[in-house]
Amino acid sequence: MGLYSDPLFFERARGTDQEIASYLNAYLIKNLTLLEEILNSTASQSIDSWYLPAEFDDRYWTSETRTRLLAEQLAKWNSAVSARTQKPWSSSSFFTGWKSPDGYANWLRQIPYKFWIQDGSGTRKLTEEQRLLYLDRIDKNRSRLILEAFEQLSSDANFTAKPRAYKDLQGLERKYESRGFKEVAYFSLRYMPFADGKLKLPSN
Repeated sequence: MGLYSDPLFFERARGTDQEIASYLNAYLIKNLTLLEEILNSTASQSIDSWYLPAEFDDRYWTSETRTRLLAEQLAKWNSAVSARTQKPWSSSSFFTGWKSPDGYANWLRQIPYKFWIQDGSGTRKLTEEQRLLYLDRIDKNRSRLILEAFEQLSSDANFTAKPRAYKDLQGLERKYESRGFKEVAYFSLRYMPFADGKLKLPSN
């Protein structure tokens, strides 16, 4: 079950260390409140795990100060969630070359929680060879992989994308599994073949 996703998350991440500390604390409290509301509803019976909608990248979150801040805040979040439910939670991360492959892998080890790592094959910020350098160094026991089922067509500011060929995605999934990833998920449903234009976001 995905919790609250702030559309301004990336904008907030560009703030000062003091600003991001205040923002992240408020963001986690908002998500904890939502989690409690869901737990008190009948929907909670069909939930297997929780997803904290945040994408911690290698540009804005990997300085010494922010690494320490993130580890401390997620430790508090983990304790709060564990006190309310025994079901696990996870969040996500991505890399675009701001840290070296070893630097990014080491950073992930300092944040001892489950992350889904975006493979970057849809945004194409890095070549396949570069992406594999990062993915091969990641601890496969604590990280899972998100395969981007889209091909980005525009800038990040005005994101547009098209679905990728399913056979290409299946080939990548097999490659990732052969490299040690135990779980591979797809992002997102609206780019999958069975959607066929049926899953569209509202225009407003």
